[in-house]
Amino acid sequence: MTDGQENKYSMYRVAEKLLDDNNIIWNGTPAFVTTKGAFSAKITAIFNATQQQQAIITGISTDKKVLKVSVIDTAAPVAAAVIAYASQTNNNELLDAVNFTHAQLIATRDDMLAGRCQTIHDKANANLVALAAYGITAPVLTTLQNAITAYNTKVPAPGTAKQSKKTATINLRNLFKETDTILKLQLDKLMLPYKTTNSDFYNNYLGAREIIDLGGTHTKLRMFVKGENNLGIQNVTASLIQNNLVIYSIETDADGKVVLKKIKPGTYNLKVQKPGFEAKYEQALKFKAGKEVVRTIVLVPGSSNPANGIAIIEGDVPMSPSIANATPTNINGTPLTHVIIETTTETIRIYASATANGLPGPVFFDVLPGAPVNKLGTTFAQELGFNDTKPFLLVQNLGPTPTHYKFTFDNLEV
Repeated sequence: MTDGQENKYSMYRVAEKLLDDNNIIWNGTPAFVTTKGAFSAKITAIFNATQQQQAIITGISTDKKVLKVSVIDTAAPVAAAVIAYASQTNNNELLDAVNFTHAQLIATRDDMLAGRCQTIHDKANANLVALAAYGITAPVLTTLQNAITAYNTKVPAPGTAKQSKKTATINLRNLFKETDTILKLQLDKLMLPYKTTNSDFYNNYLGAREIIDLGGTHTKLRMFVKGENNLGIQNVTASLIQNNLVIYSIETDADGKVVLKKIKPGTYNLKVQKPGFEAKYEQALKFKAGKEVVRTIVLVPGSSNPANGIAIIEGDVPMSPSIANATPTNINGTPLTHVIIETTTETIRIYASATANGLPGPVFFDVLPGAPVNKLGTTFAQELGFNDTKPFLLVQNLGPTPTHYKFTFDNLEV
């Protein structure tokens, strides 16, 4: 998002919250109900598009850096062993194919690195028996192949990444135009009768429609998340929450650090979580305009569960068209206040079913890799028909390779 879009998105959320809090006033007017639903749907679409855009940007910056270091550190020792073997056996063809130093691999263009590392792997594999004396074994090559695959899968070619970012940016721009149209030509007009029948509601709406320039406040959260060994923990999700809504969410970098900028001044609850660790919370964290909040969080090994207010359910889905059951059963009404759904390598389809292996019907939504879906529990349940008659959440892999999914439920009841 641009600064202007961030400011406008914040206004959308405030207006939506006001309408939700005053549902009893307008829910008897069918046209208002329809328009409010369309408005909320656009807000959700903007959030999802922003997540996708950010995933692309992150994939080019942070993830690329981490994965590049990993694949180079794994490939360089293998290349060194093959070089030594080729030199001792006067195999100049093999020597030329793998003659890359650690420094040369670092200097390799991002879109060529995977290919060079794959050549190192394949040449080593072809001479595996002879290379045993040099410390190169099948498990070593398996580790290298996994590193190459991870790099190749998560780091797009520059042209592809550039086009993906451009597409996401265009999608966002269109979504903002469509949301503005709903506000200006529909919701604003439907609000006019309340100017006389319920002036407080009308005036509060006008206040909610005010766009505040968050770019000038520079309010931010700076946080370091570490383990009991004092080392930073990567990919920890930090969320700022108001009224059971995740307003801001970001993940720590390879050093366990994160800076969340342009926070709208106010009071938030902080939630810090990662699978395999006990979640940490801080209530009523105050952010003042132009000020920086600094926190150091220590996570200890453990698991999130319903007693903590969070349940994390994750698993693997084989290649398309396989289906996995991701459901906590015995649900009571709407069992959650918030849910985040993620997938690693392939697009997945989420739907509710009366059975543990039912096929998707006409109601579902898709989640893209690197673009988590973030929904209110009520919205999530209503959209899918997730209830006592359809208590199973199912995940269908739409892609050609296996994928890993994760559901993060808040305040789950089982």
